[in-house]
Amino acid sequence: MSDLPRSKGELFRYADSAACVAFEFDLSRDEAERRGVAVDEETSAKTADADADASASKKRKTKLAVVAVGGLTDGFFALPYLPDLAELLKADGKSDEGVEWSLITPLLSSSHRGWGTSSLDRDADELLELSAHLKAYRGVDGIALLGHSTGCQDAVRYAERERGRNIAGERAPLLGVVLQAPVSDRECFFLDPEAAPLAQRRLDRCREAMKEDKDPEATVIDFMTEWDGAPLSAARWFSLTEKGGDDDYFSSDFSDAELSEKLWALGGDVGKTSALPTLIIASLREQYLPKEYDTAAHARRLADAINRQTRSTPPSSLRRRSEEGEEEEGERGPGSSKAEAVALGGDHALRGAEAEAARVIFDFISTKCLRPPL
Repeated sequence: MSDLPRSKGELFRYADSAACVAFEFDLSRDEAERRGVAVDEETSAKTADADADASASKKRKTKLAVVAVGGLTDGFFALPYLPDLAELLKADGKSDEGVEWSLITPLLSSSHRGWGTSSLDRDADELLELSAHLKAYRGVDGIALLGHSTGCQDAVRYAERERGRNIAGERAPLLGVVLQAPVSDRECFFLDPEAAPLAQRRLDRCREAMKEDKDPEATVIDFMTEWDGAPLSAARWFSLTEKGGDDDYFSSDFSDAELSEKLWALGGDVGKTSALPTLIIASLREQYLPKEYDTAAHARRLADAINRQTRSTPPSSLRRRSEEGEEEEGERGPGSSKAEAVALGGDHALRGAEAEAARVIFDFISTKCLRPPL
């Protein structure tokens, strides 16, 4: 397992809100000096030759960033595979391929206990501000979003916001999306026989508040004492647990057509827009769903729902990697599919499969997320 002391980098503010800060992993020496970040002597010695080579070459590399967004209750360093991913991206940036990578994880106003009163739209607003900051102040030419758990909903909502209006020139363009553990929060609560009764009572309170014309965003219906004590607004609990709620993108009881409609921003429209490169990663030891729930099959179904929107693309293949390392390759038709699915042997956050998770994500991002879709 990757250890947190390896996570060295820079903390920076990207918007006026005090909550809007982000962490960038593993700054190179020249970038650190430009931004006024201290670099120890050992790092300085190791990078001296690289700096000399860089100064001799005036050609600017394309700067791309991976933005990792966590799930409910998460903050910085919640995902154990990020340090390994940072190492892979850093090594790739030292090559002569003309791409310099960075890995950034933001702290949103919904992080930690803020999730219970926040919303996908607020998260998307803050991520759009981050994208604008990266372009204006850090020279980033494009971003790939890596969403974990409820962060997958943030990634889809961000894609909706970017692809639904012309923001060319304002922000770093979205190059692709990784959805790691896109678990339905509604199914997480209601498929658990112990959690379901309380979840239903809270949902009933939401409906009562709405019938009474109370402001759903300002009305606190309960506190999440069984988790972290977060206050729950009627609007957020309804969004998470009502069928078809704002957060309800990935539930298995949706029809194929409904899933395609919900994930429209990741697909393409033949003759108009290209599909957004998308990788869906399921956890084979997913602890937030019943053991009989087939996470691998559902990941494939989500990928197919995205690909179904573009008739020129074939059904996705599912590369299933068991905990013993075996791999099964599904059939792939002619042409190339933009949405892919893979199942790895870790838990919800891919603990126990950190190195493999980092490699799978890196291989996808470094080959599929190099230029904006048309």
